Amino acid sequence: MPNKHPSNGNHLLKKIRLEWRCLDLTNKVLFLIGFVLLFELIFSIFLHTFSTDASTDAFFRITFASVMGYFLGGINIDTTELALPEENQTAEKSSTDIMDQNFRNVSHIRTLFITLVCLTCIIALSMATFTNQTDYSDGLIQLRNIISTSIGFLISKATYRG
Repeated sequence: MPNKHPSNGNHLLKKIRLEWRCLDLTNKVLFLIGFVLLFELIFSIFLHTFSTDASTDAFFRITFASVMGYFLGGINIDTTELALPEENQTAEKSSTDIMDQNFRNVSHIRTLFITLVCLTCIIALSMATFTNQTDYSDGLIQLRNIISTSIGFLISKATYRG
């Protein structure tokens, strides 16, 4: 007998795809820029032996911090289409309840993004430590700060019960 109930993984992927479709172009571009800036930070740690402009490098780190702050703080998108069939809102709900529900609906992409950033930073920091690439302390400090902030965000998401 075939399983008629979708697994939790399929349900999560469906929500993430739905959130991604509802994101506007600006948020999608910010995701891309965030990943590019993350990889620039990591490469600058391992390739910092070349003579690079310190102000440009600081600019990249500050810009990445801004993108991370945006995603940690929330995404402002039109979420009228995000309600899944089992999450239909009734007319009695206040606008605050609906906004809170919509904010939770877009949290899957944010959580996935922050998780990927955190894991990437942990791997990069581990590799830098094990290979003694500790000359570039500014980048390493930022990696540690990103890990701490990401873990704090994920802990707060894990302890929040709607």
